[in-house]
Amino acid sequence: MLKVGAENILRSCFQLKPEGIFMKKSPLNLIVGGVFAVIGFYVGYSIFNPPRGADSTDKTLAQKVVEEVQVEGFEEEGEPTIRVMGDKSIQIMFNFMPPMFAEEANREAEFEKFDEVISKVVGVPVIWEDRELFIIQTPPDGTVEKIKNWLSNYHQKTN
Repeated sequence: MLKVGAENILRSCFQLKPEGIFMKKSPLNLIVGGVFAVIGFYVGYSIFNPPRGADSTDKTLAQKVVEEVQVEGFEEEGEPTIRVMGDKSIQIMFNFMPPMFAEEANREAEFEKFDEVISKVVGVPVIWEDRELFIIQTPPDGTVEKIKNWLSNYHQKTN
């Protein structure tokens, strides 16, 4: 019964011609077409125009860089960067891991568990997030300076 009703509604709204399907001009079709036009406009507008006050460039607190410290003396080809984030976590970003000097001197093995080495230096767990990114979620005070000094003097302590 429902199927027959739906077919009748479709037949009453649309007219099949050799050129294609056309809507018949009737009050019902004008209303249905108008509703679809309004819905289509609203959906399309909503997708491409976020609500006011919603800045698509907003970052969560954890993603905002509060301070960025450049380290000098660790890697000539690309020095690491220490970032303090809005949630007080610290990110250590290397340009290469293992560093270029390690590959040239065949010292890659000492960087296989570099997260554990950094963890021993700072005294808290370190997450090796990506190949070149290390994260310290709950660093104690003075961690940035400790890491910067350790990385700057890395070659003096390992030679």
